[in-house]
Formats: sequence, structure tokens, C-alpha cells
Amino acid sequence: MAVEPQHDLLVRHFVTWAEKKQRDPDRDLLGELLHLREVYDDLEPTYWPSGSVEHLLLERWPSKSQLARPEPDAVVETLDAFVRFLRSTGRMSARSAAPAELAKEARRAASRMAQASADPANWSPTKVLIDFGRQIGIDLDDAPDEQTLQARLDEITATWNALPQEERRRRMPMPGDDADEDLSEEQRAMRRFGVDDGLIALLLTYNGRLPEGELPAAEEVAPYFRDSPFLQQVLALARWVGEGREITATRVLRPAIARQAYDDLGLGAWQRGQLERYYCDERWAGVAAVGRETWIQRELDRPWRSAGECDELHRLWLGAVGCGLIALEGKRAIARLEEDPTPERWIELGVRAGVATLDGHLGKRHYTPVRLVRAMLESYVNKCGPVSKAEVAEWSVRWSDWPSDIAYFTEHGMDLVERQGPSVNEAFGLLGDTGLYVESDDSLALTPAGDVFVTAWLDYMEG
Repeated sequence: MAVEPQHDLLVRHFVTWAEKKQRDPDRDLLGELLHLREVYDDLEPTYWPSGSVEHLLLERWPSKSQLARPEPDAVVETLDAFVRFLRSTGRMSARSAAPAELAKEARRAASRMAQASADPANWSPTKVLIDFGRQIGIDLDDAPDEQTLQARLDEITATWNALPQEERRRRMPMPGDDADEDLSEEQRAMRRFGVDDGLIALLLTYNGRLPEGELPAAEEVAPYFRDSPFLQQVLALARWVGEGREITATRVLRPAIARQAYDDLGLGAWQRGQLERYYCDERWAGVAAVGRETWIQRELDRPWRSAGECDELHRLWLGAVGCGLIALEGKRAIARLEEDPTPERWIELGVRAGVATLDGHLGKRHYTPVRLVRAMLESYVNKCGPVSKAEVAEWSVRWSDWPSDIAYFTEHGMDLVERQGPSVNEAFGLLGDTGLYVESDDSLALTPAGDVFVTAWLDYMEG
């Protein structure tokens, strides 16, 4: 696979470095690995946290990659050389694991990669269909144009749908097919609806429960968006960008410019609030050893190499670009401000900014924001009524954990619901300053703006 343009310069520098070090990485393999991480996990090529190599090789590659399985030695050599290149040249994100730890992950996972890739249970539905197409003589790789590609896809799909259900299930096994009783609620929903995305499965469980009727009037809704701290900060960032600021190939502000924006706009309060929500006491050993405030300050002081790693700035950036207050043109970001927006326009800005921000968080850290999605949906179908944090925590355990695991940990005295508390607190803070909902000590309830937002977000997800 050819290296994608956004990774080309980094990979070329890596290849030059590897030649000098007499290393022998596989350039095309690296290009595919970086592509999978960026498209499906929203991970930058310089950020390699602990566990990411194993996830990449044993879950992401078997599920999504269409390339032939690489030799284990090539995988280990390529990844080991690449992370050492990042560290030795100062490019690696400070939040990454040590290269030696990542190399161990690569060695462990590479030896199991062939087995994981050969099992159709690990494949995405798309990959199953493409493989099925090859078996019946329809190959997508050599399609000369988009029209031909679509025609072939349609033919594969029609042939697939004509198969007996038992045959489709054999070819596309779902999680838990061999253990019907021991499935998380997420796995059950995915199997029930025939999808491989837990978020989509969650939305489908609300079929038949969504409210009907007219939405609140624009004059009632607009002030919630207009006066929200989030949208006011998005506007402040757009004003700061003004007539133009330089951006990187990954479409974010250049690091030095991002740090200037962070300082000039006085950012940091939201990020501190999120850390205080998560580390709400000193129950964790590391926190207790140094004290909660010291721990939080250390987290705030962690260096970042890309604007995308600065949580507070990045969520405002997502919102500003998503609602069109900042336009990305070539290598520059340019503000697109307007005077005296109408109530309808304030609603449009708030909804689009919120959708872009939520979408960005769902793509990057799926399980934290999905708790917020669940709470908002429950309030939505119950006429903006309150949803308790305890109920969301209980649901989160059932949604993500197998019954056998829940029983085991409960038997050994571990309160899984209580342990969900910090994550639920953090999730509720993601959009807590947007005007979409009101949060009390123990619950969340949508505002009229939240009613409008969830309606729009569901339309967006359907599209």
C-alpha cells in the first residue's frame, strides 16, 4: 500500500534514519499500519500509548486490512524501528509508552496475528463481503472507476443477501455465537441488529421509543446556545484566528501557534474540571501517594507536541471548524465570523459545533462519551426528564462487561458500579458547558436546546 500524503514526509524521514542505523523496516507495511490507526482509531502517528500495538495487530488489522498477512519478523522490525525513530528524534508524544515496552507488545502480538487474521469472527462485515466477492469471482481491487466499483459492490451484496441466513451467519459470525448466555449487552445488541459498531447498536435499541411532535421554538432554544461558555469560547477562538493562522498537514494549528492560543485565551479551566471529575477522591494508589491536587497539576503540566493532544483547545477547534466559524483553506485557518446571528443561526452554530465535538470524542475515546450518549438518549425519550448517574453507571457495567466477569468480580468483593463513577462524572463533563443539559450532583436532564440537539444528532448519525 502506498503511504498516504499526510504520512509521507514522516515516513521518508524514518526510512532515511533506518538506513543510517542499518535497520530494515517494511515501508508499505508501516503505511498500512498508520492508515489503520488514523482512520479507525483517530491516533496520530507519533502517539503510541500502552496497549495500542496489541490492539492494532490483533483487532484492527484482522478486522479492517485487505492486505496479505505480513511475516511476524517484518512486523516486529518495522514497529520497533519506527517507535525508536520517534523517540530518538524527539517526535514521540510524551504520553506514549516506552519503545522497549512497545517492542515487547509487537513481539507478543505478531506471533498471534496470523491466527487472528484468519478467523472470520474478527473481520468487519465489509471485509467479509469483499472476501466473499473474491470467492464468487468479483474483485474490487481492479475496478477502473467508481461507477464500476459500485456496480460490483451491488452485485456482491445481492448475491450475499440471497444466501440462506444460516450460511450468512456461518460466514459472518458475530461476537458470542458460541456462548449465547455470556454476552455483554453491547454484544447482544450488535448481534441482534447485525452491526459491528456498538454505538450504532445502542441507537438501534431506541427504535420505537423516540419522541414525536414539534420541537421547542427557536426563541426559547437560542439563548441556551448563545450564552453557553462553550460557544462563547468557540467564538473567542475564531476571533483569535482572525485573518489567518498556520495549520499542519493533520488540519490543526501548528504547535507553537496552538500554545500561543492556549495562553492568550486562558484555556485550562475545562481540562482541570475534567481531571477533578475523574480523580474525585484519592482512592487510586498513585493519587493517594502524592495527593489529589499534585496529581491533577502533573496531568495538566504534561507536554503535548500536537494541538490535537491538548484536550481543551482541540474540543474548541472541533466545534469551531464543525460549525464553520473557522475555515481551513490550504495551509491556513481563517475565521468566518458574522454579525448579529438570528435565533435560528445561533441554534445552527450550537448544534453543528456540538455534533462535531461529540463526534470527535466518540471517535477517539469511544467508551467514555458513550455513557453521556446513553444519558442524553434516556432523557430525550423521557421528555427531558432527569437520568441518574447511578443508573448510567449500572448500565455501563452491563453494556460493556460479560455476565461471567460481573459475577466473578462481584463474588470477590469488587463494586463494578462504584468503579464506574469517575468515568460517568468525566463523561457528563464533556458537553457540560454547552447548554444542552443541566447537571445536578446525581443526575442529568436535557434542556430545550438538548432536545433540539439530540434530534439533530440522530439525523446526522442516520445520514
